[in-house]
Amino acid sequence: MEKIMKRLYKEKLFSEWLKEEDIDFVIEGLNSLLYSKDNEEIINFAKESIRKDIPFGEFTILSDYVIHKLHCQIGNFIINRDIFAKIYVDSCLNKDLDFFKDEINFYKQVITKTENEIFNIHINWLLDYVKAILGEGEFPNLDPKSCQISKLFRKHNFNIASKQKQKFLKLHKQIHYLANEALKMYSKNEYFYFMNIYMELRSISLTFREVIGNIFLYDKLVSIYIDPITGINNRLKFLEDMKEYYGKTLLLINIKDFSKINLTYGAKFGDKTLKQVSSFIENLEILNIYRVYADEFAVIVENNEEAKKIFEHINENITLDEIDYIISFYGSFRQIDRHSFEICEYAMLDSKKIDLIDANKIDFKKISIYKDNLSVIQKLKVALVSDRMKVYKQPIFDYKANKITKYECLMRVEDSDGTILSPAKFMDILESMAIYSEYTKGMIYKSFKYFENKEYEFSINLALTDIENYNTINFLKQILSNYPDVAKRCTIELLENEAVKNFKLVNNFFREMSQYGVKTALDDFGSGYSNFAYVFSLELNYIKIDGTIIQKLLKDSKMEVLVKTVVDMAHSLGMKVIAEFVSQEDIFKAVKKLNVDYAQGYFVGKPEKDIISS
Repeated sequence: MEKIMKRLYKEKLFSEWLKEEDIDFVIEGLNSLLYSKDNEEIINFAKESIRKDIPFGEFTILSDYVIHKLHCQIGNFIINRDIFAKIYVDSCLNKDLDFFKDEINFYKQVITKTENEIFNIHINWLLDYVKAILGEGEFPNLDPKSCQISKLFRKHNFNIASKQKQKFLKLHKQIHYLANEALKMYSKNEYFYFMNIYMELRSISLTFREVIGNIFLYDKLVSIYIDPITGINNRLKFLEDMKEYYGKTLLLINIKDFSKINLTYGAKFGDKTLKQVSSFIENLEILNIYRVYADEFAVIVENNEEAKKIFEHINENITLDEIDYIISFYGSFRQIDRHSFEICEYAMLDSKKIDLIDANKIDFKKISIYKDNLSVIQKLKVALVSDRMKVYKQPIFDYKANKITKYECLMRVEDSDGTILSPAKFMDILESMAIYSEYTKGMIYKSFKYFENKEYEFSINLALTDIENYNTINFLKQILSNYPDVAKRCTIELLENEAVKNFKLVNNFFREMSQYGVKTALDDFGSGYSNFAYVFSLELNYIKIDGTIIQKLLKDSKMEVLVKTVVDMAHSLGMKVIAEFVSQEDIFKAVKKLNVDYAQGYFVGKPEKDIISS
C-alpha cells in the first residue's frame, strides 16, 4: 500500500489536499479501516484526520480507489467506514451551528427587512435540523408544502420573475427532500451515507441562500444589474446584453470544485475567490464578463479561437495563495445566437467537469436529451441511498416439468413518487456512472435474499464490466460463500455480444462460478450471429435464444431451422435451451415442438415485484 500511495501522490491524485508528511498516517488509517476490529482505533483515526483538516469526501474517494488498486478484501471496511464517518458528522454539525449564525448577521446588510425574514427562517430551520440530529431539540417541519418558508412565500406573493420563482421553489423542495433522506440514513446508523447526503444538502442550501440574495437585493444599496460580491455585471444584465453580441462568442466557465472551497473554508473565503477570478479575467482582452450564477461566469470574446485562448490562459493560472490552491475550470463556448447560453449550459453537463466543450457542434434539439439524462442521473443517485432499486422476477416455464421452475431477476428503479423506471430508461446512463457497481451488488444481494427460502431456481444478469470489476466479483464470491445452498440454484447470464469481447476472461469466470455450483447462461444468443463453434466452446449450462428470432418463428421458416440447429447442438453438448419473447400461445406451442427446454415471455408471465404462488 505504501508504494502505491506514494506513487499516486507523485502523480498528484490527492496531493492538493494531503500533505506529504501525512501519507504514512493515512496508510495506517486505511489499514485500520480495512481490518481493525477496535472501534476506539477508528475513532482516534477520525479525530486526528479532522485535526489535520483531511476532507471527508476526498478521503472516502481515495480509500475506495486504493482498495480497488490493491485488489484486496474489504474486511471490516463497511462497518468501520460508518464509525469513521460518525466522528466527521459530529464535528461537521457542531461547526455548522456557528457557521449558520454568522450567515444570519452577514445577510442582514444586503437584503430588506421583509425578505430578511425569509432568509432567517431558512437558516434557523437549518439550525433546528442540526440541533435535532445532535439530540438537542425537536426537528423542524420537513414538509416543503407546509413549512414556514412556504407559508411566508405565499403570504407576501413576492413579485419575482417566473424563472427565479421556479428556481427558488425547486431548491426549496430539494432541501427538504435531502433533509428527509439524510435523516433516514442517520436513523439507521448509516453515517457514511448521511454525511454524503448532508454535504449535498448543505451545498444546495448555499445556492438557495444565494438565490434569495439575488432575488431580494436591496435596491438602495446595490444596482439590479451589478453582482454585489464581485462588482461585475450579473445574469440579468447579461440576458439584456445578449442581442448586442450576436455573432461574437460566448465562453461559459465554471470553477471546478468551488462548492468544496466554500464548504471547507467558508462563504467569506468563497466570495473572495469569486472576486479574484473575476478581477483576473477582467484584465484580459475580452469584450465583457458577467457573473451569471454561483461560480459560473459568462465571458464575451470576438470569436471561437479567442475563447480557447482565454480558457487556456485562465485554467490553472490563478492561485489562492492563502491555501496554496491552483484553480481549475471547465466550460463551453459557442457563437452567440438566441440559444447559445442554454446550449452552452447543457454542453457543460457533458464535459465531466474537466474539459472545454465546443458547443457549436450541439444541435438545440439535443438539449432535451441532456435534460432527460440529468434527471435520470439524479434519480439514480437518490434511489441508491434510499434503497429504491428493486428486483423484479420474470417466470420461466419448464416444458418437461410442465410448470414454472425458474425466474429471471431484472433490475427496476422506483422513483420518489412510486413510479417504476424500466431499464430502457436508465440502464445506458447507469452503466456510465461510478455507482453502477453498487447497483450490481445490490441486485446480487437482494436476489439471493429473496430466493433464500424459496424452492425456485433464479438467474442474475451480469455485464462484462461487472466481470472485469474486482470489487464486484469479490462481493459476488462472498455472497456465494455465505449462501452455498442458494448458489446451487443460481444462474449467471451474460450477453452473447459481451462474451465474445473477452472470451478468455469470460470462460475463466464461468469455470470459477461452477466451483460454487452456479450455472451459467449465454443471453440473446443469435443477436450477434457469432461463430457457433466459438460460442459453444464456452463453459455453459444454458443458451437463451434471442427474442427477435423467436418472434419470427411463425413467419420465417429459416428461423425454425436456426432454432432447431441451436437446440440440437446445445443438447449434444449437455446444455439446455431457453426461448425468450414467447409472447403468445402459438409461439409457445411452436417452441415446444422444436424440443426447446424452457419458455420465457409475456405469455408465460410478465416481470413482477413478487412471485405469486399458484
